[in-house]
Amino acid sequence: MAPNNAAARPNSLANRIRNGAPATICRRAVATLGLIASVGAITAPILPTARPAQPGSSMLPAAYSGANIPVLLIHGAATPGGGNSTMAAGCATSVKTHTWFELEAGGDGCEWAALRRFLDQRTLNGAHFQSITEGYFYNDSNMDDYIDYSGDPGLCYGARYYGAGNDGQQAAADGRPSHNANADIRHLSYQLAWRIHDRFGDQPVSIVADSMGGLVVRGMLYGAGGGRYPDQDPSCAYPSALNVPTVVTLSTPNDGAAPAYAGCHLAPNPREFCQLVGNDRHNAFLWTLDHTDGGLNPQGAGGTDWTVMGSASDPMVPPASAIHLGSRSGLVHQVVFYSASTSCHPRLVNGCAYPHGGLKQDTRSSLDTVVWVGSSRRSGAPHPGEWIFEALSRGNRVTGGSATVTTPSDPRHYALLAR
Repeated sequence: MAPNNAAARPNSLANRIRNGAPATICRRAVATLGLIASVGAITAPILPTARPAQPGSSMLPAAYSGANIPVLLIHGAATPGGGNSTMAAGCATSVKTHTWFELEAGGDGCEWAALRRFLDQRTLNGAHFQSITEGYFYNDSNMDDYIDYSGDPGLCYGARYYGAGNDGQQAAADGRPSHNANADIRHLSYQLAWRIHDRFGDQPVSIVADSMGGLVVRGMLYGAGGGRYPDQDPSCAYPSALNVPTVVTLSTPNDGAAPAYAGCHLAPNPREFCQLVGNDRHNAFLWTLDHTDGGLNPQGAGGTDWTVMGSASDPMVPPASAIHLGSRSGLVHQVVFYSASTSCHPRLVNGCAYPHGGLKQDTRSSLDTVVWVGSSRRSGAPHPGEWIFEALSRGNRVTGGSATVTTPSDPRHYALLAR
């Protein structure tokens, strides 16, 4: 495998953070885990043969036209309150009250309400953004659609991989076969790939992913690009081409999550904790993504422009992990938020810092955040919603695998800089 290229970039933002500039980041614990066992000889891939029945048309968003830009919103492993949502239908409240990280998996589509309203008001070259929340856990709530309706639940690290003892599958209240926190992230990646293929064909689809959702997307593009793991499941077969011009990740544990080590040993179920332990050869999923060019900068058909964002105040995912992407074959755009402004948001930690899951909530238009972009510090910068919009705008101009980075006419926007 190729070496970890981040180590070879002493001036990269990830290494600057690790070395104490601009902030001191606690290094996460690393241990050897026996998470994933090796399988036998690889045989010809098995295409999905049976897919669950899809819901009625009333549950799905209207068909996307060529004049619009579909944006999938992918939640993370667990949402504060996720799976036990008390938010009213229709997401009447824009920001949920955060309590703490729940062990029970489950996402709430209402967590994206503020960003959805923000994007609804924006256009790009006359095209409107049309966002769709995509669920994948049995107790997800307020979602527009579910990956469970595509692919085969038994294939690609699914039920047949684990055999009769697979505990990652769990039926949802509506009867669809779905997943819980013990599901293999690679299986979620596989089903997301087929869902995009089934819903959109070769139409460009942009993605904004929060927390572990970014790993689901990263694994999807890695697998669709022909990437393989040491314990490769021979039944994995991806669509031939996925047209994903833009991916924005928010506090994704690209190099592991801070509490995953303790969670894996104290509570090996849910298994998601063990899958989020970084820099461990026994975690075949994250180790492979972290040590190959194809995993550090996976590309869809026609190229993918990556923007990775983190928060210096995130107790779950240190910023060095959130921005840990980029390889010899291509750079990514890195943004770390250090202060949310002097006139701070009442839902943020101490009023001024972004907690885990908080980046997608802030769509204010003022110019008063403090960020690091690439290797430079900037004050008076836009809030996260503006950065997400800029990334979607830039990424949807990607051609031939390279992005044309331009400064929009709106002076609020900064051109995101590569490292």
